[in-house]
Amino acid sequence: MKSAVANQVEQTRQRAESAKAQTVQRIQRLALELRHVSETLQPQDEFAARLTERASGSIEKVAGYVNSADVRQLRGDAERLARARPAMFFGGAFLFGLAMGRFFKSSATENGGAPRVRAQGTSPSLGEWRIGDAELDRPARKGAT
Repeated sequence: MKSAVANQVEQTRQRAESAKAQTVQRIQRLALELRHVSETLQPQDEFAARLTERASGSIEKVAGYVNSADVRQLRGDAERLARARPAMFFGGAFLFGLAMGRFFKSSATENGGAPRVRAQGTSPSLGEWRIGDAELDRPARKGAT
């Protein structure tokens, strides 16, 4: 009986460590993408480029923390943060979810994933336009010639 319980505990620990490693990779990819955005923005908007670079650095620190901490420590720290500063915790979780969703959406399109089909008569949201879209359907941009 004890060996079966020990087996379950070990399998759960291994799944948690695997999920943690995947999370670290995702966070690191997000930081890398932000760094690329910063480099792209640099010639056009230095202020936005600095903000994006700073965000990338902060996200890299989060990845380092998640990578170095064990699963129990991560859970305990998240619980303490949620109790001490619930607005910050849930706001951060919301923003992180938005950023990850946007990142995975763009990754799927870049990696050959099929773009989502929109209902007839609806317009795409900001950032959904692709090079192949018709010029007449593209929204006008301020300052465009």
